Amino acid sequence: MLRAHPQKKQLKNSKPVSKVCKKTTALKKKTALKTTKRSMSGCPFSTMAKKPVSLPPGMTEEDVSIVKSCVPILEQGGVALTTHFYKNMLNDEQDAVKPFFNPTHQIELSQPKALAYSVLCYAKHIDDLGSMLGSADGQKLIATIVKKHLAVQVLPEHYPIVGKHLLRAIREVLGPEVATDQVLNAWGKAYGVLSDLLIGLEATGYDQLASVPNGWRGKREFKIIGKEYANDEKSAISYIIQSEDGKGVMKPLGGQYLTLRLKDDKNNINTTRNYSLSDVVREDENGIGNTYRFTTQIQDKGVVTNYLKEFKNVGDSLSVHPITGEFTLRDIILKDGNEVINPSSNDKATTFIAAGSGITPFMSMVRSYRKHFPNRPLNLIHISTNKNKELFSKDKDEFSSKFNVNIQNVFTDVDQIVQNDMNNMTPFYKNLLKTNIIDHKSGPTPAENIYIVGPAGFMKNTHNVLTQDLKLDGKKINYEFFGPATFFE
Repeated sequence: MLRAHPQKKQLKNSKPVSKVCKKTTALKKKTALKTTKRSMSGCPFSTMAKKPVSLPPGMTEEDVSIVKSCVPILEQGGVALTTHFYKNMLNDEQDAVKPFFNPTHQIELSQPKALAYSVLCYAKHIDDLGSMLGSADGQKLIATIVKKHLAVQVLPEHYPIVGKHLLRAIREVLGPEVATDQVLNAWGKAYGVLSDLLIGLEATGYDQLASVPNGWRGKREFKIIGKEYANDEKSAISYIIQSEDGKGVMKPLGGQYLTLRLKDDKNNINTTRNYSLSDVVREDENGIGNTYRFTTQIQDKGVVTNYLKEFKNVGDSLSVHPITGEFTLRDIILKDGNEVINPSSNDKATTFIAAGSGITPFMSMVRSYRKHFPNRPLNLIHISTNKNKELFSKDKDEFSSKFNVNIQNVFTDVDQIVQNDMNNMTPFYKNLLKTNIIDHKSGPTPAENIYIVGPAGFMKNTHNVLTQDLKLDGKKINYEFFGPATFFE
């Protein structure tokens, strides 16, 4: 994607870069950008050594300088810009792109924050994309974006729509005196480079999903053959679905998710939703592996989960996109459509840590892990509010009795664990992690790989306890976000 550094050429009628993006303080007053409580400057690539400029395809030095000079604005007001972007695009593009997005992520600002963060990192390193994309963090960020795009079926024709509204937001939020035609031209080129990269990676991804055994492209129809509550409170439901044609389905890695494409004009539903698989593929009476199970947590204001609860029952059909997802076991990979042991795997223990419905992907991961490693130490720590809310108690009983998994259920109503404030993390919780990971009840050595899923605050706090208090290597900690992802800062 990168080309040689050509000789600098001055654009006709171009303005000096210093005049394109003025002082940040003046810009904030002029455009009334709302700053976040914490600066967006914590891009994980920002510590890379400075390297000579390498121009992206089709961009001049002047273009690159303009994009980089806007970094202070993005650091302070990026979320305001991306919030405006999403508001315009989702209002104007009801049919084209709105089904890709969960409205809750707009209300909570998680989607605008994730985009602002990605745009900031991209702008900071527009002059050295090779190093950014070649770094571990860069590869992780791009892989996560691509997987999410594959899940909802983002296609090349959607990118011009996004680009149009991105440039519109830049002009409207910064104002025409700052967001001049020259600035928009530079950002348009920068967006074109990124969209070309993603389109290429996604085309390869779609081909791979269609070429694996029993894979498919686009939508595939499934029939609901089972529907049951996943806890005593009846606040979570598991759906068992089977391919309508009766043929086999692609085998996922433990921890991956499926995507439902839901369109019901009568009930005003037109959206996509990702749900973690909560079991491995099961076979029918003819020995054909054609069944998935996914689980939803019912929310009071959850439009889609309540729609599924009320209107999707046994015998009804669901349209499903191919299985995808980056949150998988490091010790197991797919080869020719089947799980195999990663050659780099070792005999160290594994620990899963979940809060609430974050345990869902671990249901398939435990079964997958035990299939390949029946004797390795394996811990599962699950934090719930109380016994009634606890998910998958039957599965966990089976894990404990048949699979020799060290299960630790913790109920916060009793143990008073504070999940969302690191400063108030109780000694009980820290000791729980120490006992099960460092002292390791189920084995003699500390866990080699740790997996965390739950609310973002819980994951960050747990991550800090593990790395700061227990001095564990952060590179061995894996996590998955509900919705748009970013890095821990």
